[in-house]
Amino acid sequence: MSVRPCHALAAAVLAATLAAAAVPVRAESPASINAPIEGEAVLNRDVEVRILPREDSRIIMTLKEGKHLNALDTPRGTTWTKVAIGGQPIGYVPWDALDPAFVIAGVEKEEKAEQRRAAAADKTVGKETGKDGPATSATTGALVPLDAWTRAVSSNGGAGMPVRGYMVATRTTKATLPSVEKKKPTVTLNKGDVAGFLGFSSGQVDLIVPGVGTASAPAAGLMGVASAYPQRTLPPMEKGPQVAIRIGEYPTYEEALNAWNEFVAGPGLQFRDVPPMVWPRVSGRTVSFATGIGPFTRAQTGTACAELAKRGRGCTLMPLTTF
Repeated sequence: MSVRPCHALAAAVLAATLAAAAVPVRAESPASINAPIEGEAVLNRDVEVRILPREDSRIIMTLKEGKHLNALDTPRGTTWTKVAIGGQPIGYVPWDALDPAFVIAGVEKEEKAEQRRAAAADKTVGKETGKDGPATSATTGALVPLDAWTRAVSSNGGAGMPVRGYMVATRTTKATLPSVEKKKPTVTLNKGDVAGFLGFSSGQVDLIVPGVGTASAPAAGLMGVASAYPQRTLPPMEKGPQVAIRIGEYPTYEEALNAWNEFVAGPGLQFRDVPPMVWPRVSGRTVSFATGIGPFTRAQTGTACAELAKRGRGCTLMPLTTF
């Protein structure tokens, strides 16, 4: 797996969008990387609705963040979009105040589903350990600092072990080292430490720990690493909650990687130069491998989702956790 993070995708989308945009970009809003949208939309901040597409025109009303609207059109050469409520046009708002409603709904639906899966996994952990456990890596994928990722990747060099992605410690936890002695030695994994993923069984994850070697740790304290940040040759990752656009989830790492290759050879051709985003997701007694593209902020997904829709692909968002 490449050590480069997937910000190349966000940068590529950004570059293509800015080149095609006919209106000025308002960089103060995360939505400003997208072209003006049409259709169902949600306000990402409180706004004043104006009677004309100008900053100095009369204010008709003020609408609160989260209000659902219909985005109608954006006059050429302006940064204002005409909006409607219930099919009735009401005036103009800054176009970077609008997020695509399907994106927001999609990620919120996925987040709720993940919360339900995490709660079920917690109950399983609680039954097995006799106490309530934290959310397992089934809840999300992780974004980790590039230096932590690089250390983990470098530690695998020459080891000859079948690394199938990487995991990060979500809290301080103990990893047990292999030993023939009855009392096995342990090593401490601190929150944010990254290690190579070898396998999973009976609630324990087999790892390659940088500077240590093979070890096993409880799955409840680990999360699959989706990507790393930042990419030194690209702009910093945008602030705010990060998500990945789901390609699929597979029983083996090899199948997930094959799915990625098939995706970039077909409907995702424009993403062929982006490093694969494949990570392990441990839930209960099983492990699967998720595949996606990203990371994005919610606002950034609009353009990518629209491109996928043109190729007959859906756009399910997966929440990511930044370390």
